[in-house]
Amino acid sequence: MAAVVRRAKRKRGRKKKVSKVMDQTTRSKLRLSDLGSYYNNVADEMSDTSLSSDEEDVISADTRNHGQGKDSVASQRKINLVEEKADSDEMLRIFDVRTLNSIIQSASLCNVCKVGRLSLQELSTYGWGSHFTMICSNTECNSPQVVFPSSAKNGRHFQINRKMVLGLRAIGRGRRAAMKFNSYLGLPPPVSPTPFKEHEQTLASYSEKLTEQHMQQAVAEVRQVVLGVSDKDVDDGGNDNGQEIVDVAVSVDGSWASRGFSSLYGFVSVISIDTGKVLDRHISCSYCRECQAMENQPRDFNYMKWFIEHEPECKMNHQGSAKSMEAAGASILFERSKEKHKLRYSQFIGDGDSAAYQSVKDVYASDNIIVQKEDCVGHIQKRMGTHLRKLVDKYKGGKLEDGKGLTGRNRLTNQMINAFQVFYGIALRNNKGNVEEMSRQTRAILLHYASTHDEPRHEYCPKGAGSWCKWQKDKVSGKQTYRPLLHPLAPAVVKAVEPVIDKLSNENLLRGAQLGYTQNQNESLHNVMWSFVPKDKTHGLDEVTLGINMAVAFFNGGMSKYSADLCRSSTLGINSSMTAAWLQIDNIRVRDALYKASTPVKRRRKKNKRQRLQKLDKFQYSEGCTYQPGAFDSAVVQKASGRRCTKCLQLMKGHKRSQCS
Repeated sequence: MAAVVRRAKRKRGRKKKVSKVMDQTTRSKLRLSDLGSYYNNVADEMSDTSLSSDEEDVISADTRNHGQGKDSVASQRKINLVEEKADSDEMLRIFDVRTLNSIIQSASLCNVCKVGRLSLQELSTYGWGSHFTMICSNTECNSPQVVFPSSAKNGRHFQINRKMVLGLRAIGRGRRAAMKFNSYLGLPPPVSPTPFKEHEQTLASYSEKLTEQHMQQAVAEVRQVVLGVSDKDVDDGGNDNGQEIVDVAVSVDGSWASRGFSSLYGFVSVISIDTGKVLDRHISCSYCRECQAMENQPRDFNYMKWFIEHEPECKMNHQGSAKSMEAAGASILFERSKEKHKLRYSQFIGDGDSAAYQSVKDVYASDNIIVQKEDCVGHIQKRMGTHLRKLVDKYKGGKLEDGKGLTGRNRLTNQMINAFQVFYGIALRNNKGNVEEMSRQTRAILLHYASTHDEPRHEYCPKGAGSWCKWQKDKVSGKQTYRPLLHPLAPAVVKAVEPVIDKLSNENLLRGAQLGYTQNQNESLHNVMWSFVPKDKTHGLDEVTLGINMAVAFFNGGMSKYSADLCRSSTLGINSSMTAAWLQIDNIRVRDALYKASTPVKRRRKKNKRQRLQKLDKFQYSEGCTYQPGAFDSAVVQKASGRRCTKCLQLMKGHKRSQCS
């Protein structure tokens, strides 16, 4: 009892912990440490950038903010979260026919003979649709046989089968996936390949027209932004009642339906920099089944007759390699921009991976306009990591001037490479329009990490009290807040990395990215497109066309609006379950985008990446070389290990026969 009383007194006497309010200075240090404290506390010179909250948003965001507000994301600006109206009261559910039949038999009588019990009998099955009839148990009953479908039909096709084809394409799958899915649910197999293909062709045709309408609306929005036209001045067709040709800036990029630059189908898109929506797209096809079948036929009268009849219907619109599809598609999009949209793509934002710009720069020469080229700042930033990783591969197994390798502890590690790439992006984005300062701060990255107490190398660091370099700050303020790095880069490592820094700090290179434009919206579109047309699957032209059209429309305005319009144009019924599910998918997309764009989540992603790279460096340092092509062949291993004793299998070097057992 006494022990209980003592514990109670100790519990009452404990002081409550008072949570200290973090002051602004500490909060700023923690906030800025996420930008670059890669090497414990001694490396936070580069991270202590003394940025304002607005400047930090610029650093953490890869895409431009086009006057839409800092708290909004592209998905939130583009998607109208309004539930579409259902035009059908159908209720689709999965029932066991035996259970339903037993209930009908026990609860219904034949309305003709008033004696027999009615039972449900399936006459035929077409995919997920079936034909049923009611049979009377009285054999003497002469009731007429009434045949009815299990769900609504469009002509001879069940709507549920066409909806299944559309749903499979929305998840990037085809008929074989439906067969596996139905087999586990015990459902009938999908329709045969021929009607399945007909459904895809019909849906692809409807989606082509509907996607064009949605892109016309995106064009109207761009004209409103550029010309300053209000919504009331735009008619129902999306036109601003003018024929003025408007100059706009667009980002251009292409992709393929499969990996390896051997795809038969390619895709090129043009996205507005002002709205982030797709204005036009082109699908390239370099394959035609009929043309391939007639390729080896003699060029006689029958061939010419076939060619004349087939040419208007031929789907092949590209002759050349898969790598040339992007340049050819971009040329087509730019050439038809004036006639189709009354737009002139006067500014080209690209990644520099193809000859697309060379094919379009003189397309408006008749108007005395040369298309201006701007490089994607994100792709320029990635070159830092790419070049440094190639440098590591180049020196793999080799030694530098100091007798040590390029990589290893306190040298050029994965963590250091990531830090160089991050700060390279900061140097580009924080100095838009100032190429000289971009180059200067790029050179400052290497020299800052090579600085020591005896030999400070901060000549390229920004000067003044607002500099991120504490060494430069101390020169102005007279304080001593600068702490040198405990493990700076060795001179031999600096000498090996200098050519990379010289190349990436070249003003001719940086001049192309001085406006800070990005191509991230095209990469996002490709991510959506690959969910509809996965690269690891083989697709036909109808599948590619339907998937790309759906991806473009979903990217521009969300799933709810386009799906409802596509079902209506395809005469497919829309019930309340469909509209509610589409709206929920759009809500999840906007919610996830807002979550990923929030500052705490971005910091956590950066922190997790640094921790993963730090663990990877430790593993590689402790394990040594465990994987390298051709490094562990039997001949190589024998040569590396040397001759061994045939008895004890020990190395002969330093081996004594008397010790053999």
